[in-house]
Amino acid sequence: MAKFKNPPLNLVTLRLTIPPNLKVSELRSGYFELIKSDFPLIIFPEARSLAFDFSDCHFRNTKNDAQVRISTNYFLYETTNYQEVSAFWEGFSKVFSKFLDFYQIKEVTSFGLNYQNILLANEKAVGEDFRDYFSFKINFKNKSQRSLLTCDGAFIYSTQEGNLKIDIRPRMNQQTKLWDALFFTIELLNEKQIPVDASLGSIKSMFDKAHAHVEDAFLSSLTDKYLKTIQ
Repeated sequence: MAKFKNPPLNLVTLRLTIPPNLKVSELRSGYFELIKSDFPLIIFPEARSLAFDFSDCHFRNTKNDAQVRISTNYFLYETTNYQEVSAFWEGFSKVFSKFLDFYQIKEVTSFGLNYQNILLANEKAVGEDFRDYFSFKINFKNKSQRSLLTCDGAFIYSTQEGNLKIDIRPRMNQQTKLWDALFFTIELLNEKQIPVDASLGSIKSMFDKAHAHVEDAFLSSLTDKYLKTIQ
C-alpha cells in the first residue's frame, strides 16, 4: 500500500488454507515453541456452538497488535499495526516458514490477502457526500437532484490472480442514527492450489501480485480530495 501519514487502514490479514492436517491440532505445542519469543500469548477462541473447531488456536504478541492463527486446514497472519508491505511480508514469512517446515506442508489450497479500512464520514476537509470520498459514479438518465448518502455492497472483479473484492459497508451511529463511518475492505482471493517450499517463492510471487491489485483498487476507488487528507 502506498505510504500515507494518516491511513484509514485498520487490519491486514493474510490467510492460506491447506489440505486437512491433523498434526496441526495434535502438535500445536511444538509449533508454539518455535514462535513463542514473538507470540507468547495463547488465545483460544470462544466456543459458540457445538460445531466449534477445537483445533483452532491463536498466538498473539505482547502488544496485542499482531497474531498467528492456525487450525487443521488454515494458517492466518494479521496485524493492526501495519507499517509497510515489506515489514508485513517479513513478519508473515518468519512464522509461516516455520509452520511449513514443522508440519511438512507442501501446498496451499487458497490464498487470501485482505485490507480493512475505516473511513470516518463527514470529515470537514472532505465533505458530507459519499462521492466526496469515493470515485464510483452512476450516470442517471433522469436528471432529478439526488444526493448519494452511502453504499452498502461489494464489487467483485475477476483477475488472473483470483477474484478482487471491493466491499463498502456503512456504520451507523446509534445515538444520531446517521452514518458516521464506512468500512472499506479490499481482498484478493485465489482458490487455486499453490505448491510451496522452504523458499516461499510461489507465495511471495502471489503476495506481490495480490498487493498490487489491492493498492490499485485503493487508489482508484478514492477521490483525490480524500487522498490529499491522508497524505
